[in-house]
Amino acid sequence: MPKYLVIRRFDVSESEMPEVGSRSRRVIEESYPEIVWEHSHVVVDEDGTVLTYCVYEAPTEEMVREHSRDLGRHTIDAIHEIATGLGAARWSLFFLIAVGRGAVLRPITAQACERLFERLLERTGAPGPVIATTEAPHFRRMALVRARAAGHNGGAPAGHRPGHAAAGIRDGNGIMFVSDTGEVRPSGFFAYSAGNVRTASPVELYRGSGLFRALRRPDLLGGRCGRCQWREVCGGSRSRALAATGDPLAEDPLCLYEPAVGRT
Repeated sequence: MPKYLVIRRFDVSESEMPEVGSRSRRVIEESYPEIVWEHSHVVVDEDGTVLTYCVYEAPTEEMVREHSRDLGRHTIDAIHEIATGLGAARWSLFFLIAVGRGAVLRPITAQACERLFERLLERTGAPGPVIATTEAPHFRRMALVRARAAGHNGGAPAGHRPGHAAAGIRDGNGIMFVSDTGEVRPSGFFAYSAGNVRTASPVELYRGSGLFRALRRPDLLGGRCGRCQWREVCGGSRSRALAATGDPLAEDPLCLYEPAVGRT
């Protein structure tokens, strides 16, 4: 197999690195058994910055990158602790839409997104803010599945509130964005405009334009989103579908879920 040298910069102290190394090994054992971790070398700069030089054997470069991204997700726990300590009522995680300046960034994969959702849902029952997502409505699916598996058939377990009280709200359905030039769009990441507030009522554009009306009809969705039994409460990110395929009604590529064959 190919070998890869990975150089990382950490925002932790040298004394915390053994735990980082243990976490890296757990991530490999649990999620990436194909990766072989050969050895690592830790260097501390004069300013205290910790660098690691790690050699791996892996089938692909992308798999090594995925492992690195997963290793970095311990910051999710730290952010949640900060939000809880501040008494925040709501914590909404933004998931990249590759438009504008975001087009040069590398989004996470659907597999990594699913693992991140699982990490968030591990907070079930813990004190802290409501956990929600922006441009990742399929988090609602996982929250509902977990809640029902725990015997909470009506939704989330008591004390968790993972943000799916807004089930069904997505780009163009409960959301409208007006740009600084007056363009009315289903979201701030949506390339298409339904009209302009200088020449039309934004209320009428939301209620009556063909674009908004289509986005409020889950039965028009294509691909896996169109076949999905969760399309009413989720519906996928319409902005991501448009950015990825040019079709705002296409499936959301960040979702890993495969609906049952024949679902209409």
